[in-house]
Amino acid sequence: MGYTGDHFTVPEGGVVEPTGLLKEQAFLGKNGVMQGPAPEDVVKAVGDASELYASYGLTTVHDGKVTEGQYQLLKGAASMGLLKNDVVMYLIPELAGQFLTEQGPEALAAKGYENHLRPAGVKLFLDGSPQGKTAWLSEPYYVVPDGEKPDYRGFPVQTEAYVMDIMRTCVKNRWQINVHANGDEAIEQMIRCYQSVLEETGSEKNLRPVVIHCQTVREDQLDRMKEIGMIASFFLDHVYYWGDYHYESVLGPERAAYISPARSALERGVSFTLHQDSPVAPPDVMGAVHNAVNRKTAKGRVLGAEQTITVKEALKAVTVNGAYQIFEENRKGSIAAG
Repeated sequence: MGYTGDHFTVPEGGVVEPTGLLKEQAFLGKNGVMQGPAPEDVVKAVGDASELYASYGLTTVHDGKVTEGQYQLLKGAASMGLLKNDVVMYLIPELAGQFLTEQGPEALAAKGYENHLRPAGVKLFLDGSPQGKTAWLSEPYYVVPDGEKPDYRGFPVQTEAYVMDIMRTCVKNRWQINVHANGDEAIEQMIRCYQSVLEETGSEKNLRPVVIHCQTVREDQLDRMKEIGMIASFFLDHVYYWGDYHYESVLGPERAAYISPARSALERGVSFTLHQDSPVAPPDVMGAVHNAVNRKTAKGRVLGAEQTITVKEALKAVTVNGAYQIFEENRKGSIAAG
């Protein structure tokens, strides 16, 4: 931008602060200097991302929150033959009625992919992240953030009425829903609302709702998830990247040892998958397998040795269970005759 050294000119109507913050014409007046990528560069980036996922052996990938602009971008990349893997899209609630035209996830899966792309369901967010201390917990954070009260537990991001309305719409239209819920109170809200809607509508269809991240799920919640066919998608990479922080500051030793409790889910017969939430972590699926098997932090701590699973169980989570999660278990996930 040219704002270096001791002598430079600031356009009229602009301010350049010592921190590097540029205000109004200091930024806007430099036409042509700070440009976003050209449309063709954005589409190429989608193709590059698809190649990256394929390089890790991933043949089917999720886009876990698709807006209308992103939908059109993915459609464009797909039509140009840039997708090297099958991509399933989970749409923001406002788009569901427009693009989830088939009744039921089985029908959407059966309809198949167009140039490796298909819509699969709805995505909803209920809280934030543990490491950001915005996940919604039932008990206070081990070390509360500066300025917060001692009983700070994070917070919800949606009203109960809104969550009920979205879930009611999904169940009535037979749409699968993926719900971002890290804290056990957010997971409680998902279970409570979804169970209420099932009772209200009398629906007996198992739409395989998915709890995304599901990091601080409790054993009593796993039991209830099993009853209504909920799937847990665990973010085991958090054990390595954030496990020490969870242990020392976010959750404390006892709760940190129970994050992403894959063994408890396995023992209860709760179907679960492993994900990496790229770009939060690289899409190296063997990293997820490694962390599920070892549960070792960057500092070498083992968080919850009793929650480790075997290599075979972890591989099943990213293959067989992954196909089941998207209603494609009849043609993906395992190697079999035919």
